[in-house]
Order: sequence, then C-alpha cells, then structure tokens
Amino acid sequence: MNCGTPLDGLGAATRGPDTAWHTQCLACHALVADQLELVEDLPNEAPIQIYQCRRCGATRACRARWTTRCHICLDERSNGRFVTATAQAFMARLEDNSGLARQARKFLGLAFSAAIPLRGATEASSYLALAQELRRRARPGWTILATDVHGLPWHGMRTAYHSHGTWGRHDACGGVFPLLWTPN
Repeated sequence: MNCGTPLDGLGAATRGPDTAWHTQCLACHALVADQLELVEDLPNEAPIQIYQCRRCGATRACRARWTTRCHICLDERSNGRFVTATAQAFMARLEDNSGLARQARKFLGLAFSAAIPLRGATEASSYLALAQELRRRARPGWTILATDVHGLPWHGMRTAYHSHGTWGRHDACGGVFPLLWTPN
C-alpha cells in the first residue's frame, strides 16, 4: 500500500505484516515500526491497544497483536497512486472552500497564502477526516482516547466502516470501553 511495490509475482518485494488494514512490503513496515508509542495495553482486559504517534500526537486503536500506523503521518516511502490521488482530490476541494484551505494550512503550520504540498494535502485530509470522526463519536461524560478509521492515512478519508472501534474513558469511573457508533 505504502510505496506501491508489488508483493506477488516476478520481482515482488518481501511482504511485511499487514499494517493499518493494508498490505505492504517489509521495508515500508520497518519504516514505521516505531512510529507509535503504546499508551493503553488491553484496558479492562479488552483485546485492544491504544497507540499515540510520536510525531503528531494522534491516537489510534488497534487489536492486540495486529500492527498499525498513524492515521495522519506519511513517511518517505508514502508515494503511491493513492497518496497522489488523495492529494489532488483534496486540493480540488480547497479551490471552492477557503475555510477548509485555512484549516489545512493551520494544521500544516503554513502561512495563510503558502502553497500546500501534495503530501501535506494528504496529511491534512487525513487529519480533518479523523477530527470529523472524533466529533461524531463524542459523548457527554466520556473522554475519547482513540479510534480506528479504515483508509487513513493513504486515502485521506474513511474507505470502509469496519474498524477496531472508538475507545473512551468513562469520566465517572475511569474505565476504558468501546463507544458504540450512533449516526448523527
């Protein structure tokens, strides 16, 4: 998924563990193997782990013994067709939405009139998709710890609804539990 190197057939790269719901080569997996820090391990004995990105601080939920990566941060091998297509689609949305462009520049730490690089556009799209998902999941009396959004970071938006769920800490008792999804 990340660099786009074929994983089967003639000239295939060695496949690494599936990461963030996608297949990728071993080199791409190794590149982000220490990207996240484990912050909650099997809370309340649930088969879930919660990680935090060492670069941007975003959190992500993942099943125990699975591998994941940051919802937002790309890396130097993130250059496949999905990243380019996501960036181009996001840049097209910015042409008609100055508020969205302002949010993207703010997230990226760019000046008001600065050009948004393609990789930055993909990361900004992922950041905004994650923020929207977290707003949808917010509940009174709960602190959201992490969620899992299928499709991030490469697609910049949710591409499927199966996930490891959204996990929160109940403010009253301190327990960590999954937050059930309810449509707004």
